[in-house]
Amino acid sequence: MIPYQVTKNEDPTLIRRSKFLTLLQAAMTQHEYQFARQAALIWLASYPGDLLVSFVYASILSELGDTEMAAAKLQKVCEIGRAHV
Repeated sequence: MIPYQVTKNEDPTLIRRSKFLTLLQAAMTQHEYQFARQAALIWLASYPGDLLVSFVYASILSELGDTEMAAAKLQKVCEIGRAHV
């Protein structure tokens, strides 16, 4: 699946973070892990410092069976979180 590309004549649709988190939660509840994974990746491409979405992304990876990548992502989230305390 290729992310939606905005052409020059279109306005990008903006979504508030709270609505996006609700969308991710709904996708996880419905076991739509591939959708949640891609949505999280698109979000993190624009907001790479969003630790909550990074944590959810690690959870998604775990659900998809990529536990090694999930653990690495979670480790990174914990390191960044500790640096900001």
